[in-house]
Amino acid sequence: MHSLNIAGNVTPCHYDEQQNLFVGIRGFKRCILFPPEQFDCLYPPPVSHPHDRQSQVDFENPDLQKVSQVSWKPKVWRLWWVRLKQKEDYTVSLNFWYKTKPTGDIEYPLKGHQKVAILRNIEKMVAEALQNQEEVSHLMRALVLGRYTE
Repeated sequence: MHSLNIAGNVTPCHYDEQQNLFVGIRGFKRCILFPPEQFDCLYPPPVSHPHDRQSQVDFENPDLQKVSQVSWKPKVWRLWWVRLKQKEDYTVSLNFWYKTKPTGDIEYPLKGHQKVAILRNIEKMVAEALQNQEEVSHLMRALVLGRYTE
């Protein structure tokens, strides 16, 4: 996929589930990366939402009480969050997505990208099984709070 855009165009902060290569061919875009450990600070909607991999943070006018914990560390990795803002009138970029094995060998303690993948996959499985998005949050909350423990 390639894009031809105008200055000020923003690609919302999001994460990709697959590995991908992003190449800037012409122009300049500002790229901000957030590690998977910042998942909660970026407030993604539930997996049933059409934009489930996008942050709900308004980066132009952030609620500083909510996002004060966010730290910015430039590094590229699977399931890292990225936000792009175009700085010139005319840019051309190319994305190439490719599949790799799911998470590699599991090492403990789990890494941030492994935790995000597990969390989102569990949420997707529960949503598919219940077929009612409103029930997902109730069940997930009950699991977290230990409602079914003795």
